[in-house]
Parts: sequence; C-alpha cells; structure tokens
Amino acid sequence: MWFTRAAGSLMATMACLCATATGCGHSSLTPAPSASLVPNAPTAAFSVVEGVRCSANVGAWTARDGELPDFVVPVKVRIKNTSGKPIQILYEDFVLQGKKGRSYRPIPVLPIDADARKRVPRLNPLYASSRFYVAPGFRDVYATIDPWSAPLQRDEMLYDKLFRRWGDQRPGVDLLRMALPEGVLDDGGIVTGYLFFESPLAKESAVTLAAEFDASDGQGTVASIEIPFKVR
Repeated sequence: MWFTRAAGSLMATMACLCATATGCGHSSLTPAPSASLVPNAPTAAFSVVEGVRCSANVGAWTARDGELPDFVVPVKVRIKNTSGKPIQILYEDFVLQGKKGRSYRPIPVLPIDADARKRVPRLNPLYASSRFYVAPGFRDVYATIDPWSAPLQRDEMLYDKLFRRWGDQRPGVDLLRMALPEGVLDDGGIVTGYLFFESPLAKESAVTLAAEFDASDGQGTVASIEIPFKVR
C-alpha cells in the first residue's frame, strides 16, 4: 500500500523535519553569503549559466504531520530554460556536495519498476509547468503531461538504490504531486517541484547544490550550475 509514515504530533514533526536519522535537531540549510538571493525570498538562491536559470528554496516547505522522514531535506527548485535547446531534468544530475567531498543525492519518489508503479495513483503535479515533457518511462503516472519523444538514459541501478532509502516510509500522494518530475524542458520552458535530498545536516557545515543539465539526447552538457548553502 502506498502510504505515509504514521503521524506523530505536529510540534514534534516541525522540530524534527530537517534533522538527521540520529535524532531530532534544529539544523537547517540557508543560502551562503556568497549566494545570489531570489528577491523577496531570503531562503532561496539562484544561478544562471548559458541561459539556464535554476533557483533553490530551502525554506519553502511547510511541515506536515508525519509526511517526511528525518533523513530527508526538501528543496524546492525552479528551472527556466532559455538556452536555445531542450535540456534533460534527471534526479541523478542533482547533488548536494559537502565541503569534504561527500555527496548527498535526491531520493526519487517513484519506483523505477513499472509493475511497482501500478500501485501509484495517476498524478496531476501541484506546480504548473510550460514546455515540459515527462520522461517516457513515467508517462503511466503523469498522464496529464505529454511525454518526451525518446527514452532518457539514466543510471537505473543508482535510481533504484536511492529509491529504496524510503523503506516503509514511502511518500504519500500530496508529496508525490509536489515532487519535481523527470523529463525534458524545452527552450522557453519552466518547471517547478521539490527534490528530497539525503540530509547533510549532521555531517556538514556547508554544501553546494550542483546541477548539470545535459542536452535532451544526453550528448553534452548545456549548463552546470552551483548554488552555495550553509548549515545553521
């Protein structure tokens, strides 16, 4: 059954939301002093490279009772593509990079196995997009988004390994609707959604959100973006 973790009290959840698996804490991410802030959004920073603009908001999430496990940090990203060519949006191309070289990756919200996805309801993403095409492998779930015309090449072993991090705490429908879909963002397009990263909060004093946006055929990188954050 597709379900969320059993609920605790709302106050406890809000205190633990950004803690690590070792227990509750009050650490959180915040843009580094060197980051370019989004106007009127002090918890959001952005970078623009080769016509690709990516913003990351580490304070947008509103705590919901029992909705996220302690080992996850939610980051809301918004990607606008004016590079002149379509770009891939794949989870494996995002990472929170620690100062000592450790990588913290976004945990996919959908199983890679098609049979396992039969238990997932059809999703209408919460955030509107334009000129975005869902990865063909997930067209069975995102029925309201047109699929890209060709399969996207991903590291399926890595994807499945990370997805299994959810264990028995798999995300519920509301969270699935908020998650960033994988796919292709055409020139002139915008897509928004959450990435749920492995938490760096217990091990790092600062991290950099790095994103690599490859061409739609996977041949060559269109833009590489870095956004610095600190742990407070």
